[in-house]
Order: sequence, then structure tokens, then C-alpha cells
Amino acid sequence: MTTKSQLTRSRIVESAVHVFANSGKESASLVEIAKEAQITSQGIYRYFSNKDELYLEAIRADVEDLFFQLLRRLAPIPAPFFAGAVWLILIELLPSHPLAIEAVLSKESAIQAVVKSCISTQLLQESFIAEMKLASEKGIVRQDIDASVLAKACADCLIEISIPTIMEGKYGTPEWISLQMIFLSAAFYPLPDFLNEEVIVQFQEQARELGLNAVLNNYNFD
Repeated sequence: MTTKSQLTRSRIVESAVHVFANSGKESASLVEIAKEAQITSQGIYRYFSNKDELYLEAIRADVEDLFFQLLRRLAPIPAPFFAGAVWLILIELLPSHPLAIEAVLSKESAIQAVVKSCISTQLLQESFIAEMKLASEKGIVRQDIDASVLAKACADCLIEISIPTIMEGKYGTPEWISLQMIFLSAAFYPLPDFLNEEVIVQFQEQARELGLNAVLNNYNFD
């Protein structure tokens, strides 16, 4: 693909992000996208076979932009302390990325696959794993669970639970606070002494609902 073709394709995707975000996938038309990209509607078919294909590429572009911006903002914050800054920075960035929000919250397998395959998604997860491993080395997080297992479980929780919960507008709600308390008790502090089997079972069920299976599997409740 020539440089001119690459620029044209990028312009189409950028226009698609804007149109899909404002009109929604069903209402958006290739004619509208082509007009904003300053090409003919037939010109779009040189790069994308249909609207669905263009929609998935627009999702990828907006997710990449959101998470790369987040990573750039986190970069100056020394590990292992950037975790606490993720939420406030993300909340600040979200209003300009409605398509990324729609994608992350989608239950469609094709859209989920695009989000997970984004380079920025993988880098964000890797950054958090590195952060948690360093926190383990410094004795900040609990030491009775293998550092790699704990780091992977926490990173999965970040990508699959915490970020979607924020995107649903639940930051600071009782649900968010409950999620964070379970996360903190599982990762940063020794689990509290449970008085009876019923409490243990309840905690295990809550933690599994939040995707902390890896942590639970490495903790002895006996």
C-alpha cells in the first residue's frame, strides 16, 4: 500500500470513528463516512469490503487511541504506584472515546476479539503485571501467593472488570467500592480471619464473580 493509500485509509477510519460514535452503527452510513473523509462512497470499498469490517477497524482505532493515551499519561508515574492513578486518568479520557466504551462493554465475540487483540490492551496488561511484580518485590502486596500468579490475576481483573465497571459510570458507587475492597483484601492485605464457613463461602463466591479465581486457587482457607 502506497503512502497516499495509507493516508486515505487512515482518514476513512478516523471519519468512521467520528460517525459511528455520533450516529451509532445501525444509523451510520458509508455515504456519511465518505463525505467526512472527502472521498466517494465507492472509494471506501477499495479498503473495506462492507460497513461491518469498517466498524471493527474503527473500534480498534478508538480503543488503541484511548489506551495509548492512558499509557502515556501513566509512563511518568514511578512503579509500583501508577495503579492508583489509572482510574482518574481513565475517567478524564473517556468522554472523547464513546466508541471505545461501546466496544469494551460489548458482548459480541467479534468485538471482544478486536479489543483483546489491540496492542495497547496487551501493553496495558503487561504494564500492570510488571507493576504488581515490582510491588511484590518491595513487599507491598501479599507474599503468600506466587508473584506471577497474583500479578496475572490482578491484570485480568483490571482489563476485564475494573475498566468496564468505570466505563459503565459506576466509579465511586457501592458496587465499585465493594469490588475494590475485595480486590484489596485479595491482593494487598492478608485476608481477614473468617469466623465461620458461611462467611468463607460468601467471600469465595464474590471473588470468583470478580474473576479472582487464580488468587483463590492459591490461597488456603483451611
